Amino acid sequence: MRPMIRILLICVLACSGCYGQAVPDVMLVHGRLFGADASAHAIAIRGDRIVAIGPDDSILKMAGPATVVYDLAGRAVLPGFNDAHVHWMPAPAGVEVRLSGMDPKWREVLSAIEAAAAKSPRGSWIYATVGASVVTDPTPSRKSLDQVAPEHLVWVVCWSGHGLIVNTAALHKLGLSEDEVDTDDLHYERFPGTKQLSGRFTEYEQWIQSRRLSSLATREEKMKSLHGMSGEAVRFGITSMQVMPSTTVDEFVALLKEAQLPIRVRAMDFTLPGTPSWTADSDRKSGDNFSSMVRVSGLKWILDGTPLERGAALRTGYADKPGWEGQLNLSSSKLESVVRRAWSSNDQTLFHVVGDRATAELFKAMEKTGPENGWKPKRIRVEHGEGIMADLLPHAVKLGIVVVQNPTHFSMRDVTVARYGASAKVQPFRSLALAGIPIAIGSDGPMNPYLNIMFASIHPDNPDEAITRAQAIAAYTGGSAYAEFADTEKGTLDGGQLADIAVPSNDITTISTDALPSVHSVLTLVGGRAVYDDGTLKHTYSKTLRKP
Repeated sequence: MRPMIRILLICVLACSGCYGQAVPDVMLVHGRLFGADASAHAIAIRGDRIVAIGPDDSILKMAGPATVVYDLAGRAVLPGFNDAHVHWMPAPAGVEVRLSGMDPKWREVLSAIEAAAAKSPRGSWIYATVGASVVTDPTPSRKSLDQVAPEHLVWVVCWSGHGLIVNTAALHKLGLSEDEVDTDDLHYERFPGTKQLSGRFTEYEQWIQSRRLSSLATREEKMKSLHGMSGEAVRFGITSMQVMPSTTVDEFVALLKEAQLPIRVRAMDFTLPGTPSWTADSDRKSGDNFSSMVRVSGLKWILDGTPLERGAALRTGYADKPGWEGQLNLSSSKLESVVRRAWSSNDQTLFHVVGDRATAELFKAMEKTGPENGWKPKRIRVEHGEGIMADLLPHAVKLGIVVVQNPTHFSMRDVTVARYGASAKVQPFRSLALAGIPIAIGSDGPMNPYLNIMFASIHPDNPDEAITRAQAIAAYTGGSAYAEFADTEKGTLDGGQLADIAVPSNDITTISTDALPSVHSVLTLVGGRAVYDDGTLKHTYSKTLRKP
C-alpha cells in the first residue's frame, strides 16, 4: 500500500467515531476483492472515495444507521472498467441495411441498399457496414451507388473504420464539390483521367467526412447516442471511458456537460487537417477539466491504417500483395513536427500505430527529438501497437511507451494469415507485459469488457501472446488509469481511490472461456453512487440508497 494511502486509512479508522464524520455511506461485504489481500472481503465508502478495505467484521464496525450495506455473497469485486479507446460518432437517423456476416460482397451490398431505398423516404440516409472484400476492391464507387439509390444519401463504411464509399447525393450533402481541390494534407481519390471525386475515402480524407456527417445529426440524436453509450457501459461495469469523438472536442464537452452522464468521460481531441489542433503549437488551456466526471486531455494522430484494407505500413510488405508495404498518413517532416510538439507539450499525445514500419518511424522520430529517458514521464500512447516487433521492444521500453490494445482485433486469424503470412508473429501482448511496457485495454469496437478479456486471454491470432485473465483485468482497470494519468485516483481497490466499482454476475477469473461474453455487472458504482443495480444483491438500509 502506498504510504500516503496507508496514512489516510489509519486516520479514517481512528476517527470513525468522531462526530460521525467518517461513518461510511456505502459498504460492500462478503466479497472477494480483486488485487487486495486475501483477508480483505469488504469495502467502506464515504462520499466518492474508498475509505477502508479489510475483513468483514472490521469494516462492519464502521457502519452507521444510514449506511447502505450490500451483501455480495462471495461475489468478486473489481475496480470499475476503464475503456481506454472509444470512438463516438453520432449520425443522422436513417436505415441500417442488413447484410450477411462482416464481409459481404459488393453485389449483396448494392441489392440491400436498393431494397432499402424502395422503402425509405427520398432524401433519407441509408447506412451499410462492409469488410475487406469491398474496401480492397477498386471498382465500387459513387456511380454504382447512384444506380441503386440516386435520391437517397448512402454511406457505406468498413467496420474497421478505414474505408468509406458514398453516393453523389451524400457527397453533396457533406459539402463536397464534384472536383474538390486537394490540399497539402488531403488528397482525394478521383475517377481515372478526371478531376471528379470517386466517392471513395480513406484515412484523414474519410474522417473529415465523418465529422461532417456528425455535424448533420440533431442535438436530440446526439444526446440519445450519448445516453445509449453510457447506459450500455454501466450495465457492463464500465465506469470510465476515454473517448475520441467525431465531433469537435468542444462540442463533445458541451454535450457531456448537458447530458450529465453517470460515467466518467475523458474527451480526447482527434485532430484533423484544417482544424486548429492540426497546426497549433500551444497546449490546451488549463481549466479544461470541468469536473470529476468530465475532463479534456490528449491529442490523437493516426500514422497508418490497418491490415484489413492493407493500410498498415509494413517493413516487409504484404504476403497477399507483393510489392505493397502500406503507407504512412503523415510525411516525414509532418511526423517530426508532431513529435517535436509532443516533446514540448504538457498534454499527452496518442498515436494510432499498427504496422512495424510506422512503429519504427515513430520511435526514430522520438529518439531524434529528445533523450529516451525524457520521454517516459510523458506516457506517449501507441494505440493498437500490433507492429511492436521483438527488435522494437527495447525502444518502446526506453521511451516509456504506453500501449493501448484492443483484444477483439485478435479474432481475425484469416486476415492476419492472408496479410502477414502464416508464420508471422504479430500483435504482441504478452511480450509487452514481460518487457515491462505499461498496457491498457480499450474496446475500439464491441464495448463488452468480458469479450475483450476473453480474446486477451486466448489470443486466437497468436496464442503465444495471450495474457492471463488477471493481467487483462489489471490492464482494463489500473492500466487504463495509468494511460490517462489517473492512476493515483482510480483503477485499484485501495483506500483513497475513487469508489468506482463493478460486481460481475460471474467470477470472470474461473468461469469457462465461452461463458465470458455473457457476463454483465449486477452492481456498478461510480463515486460510491449506484448507477446500475439489477436487484441481484441484497442490501440493508435500502430507504437511504441514493438513486442515480
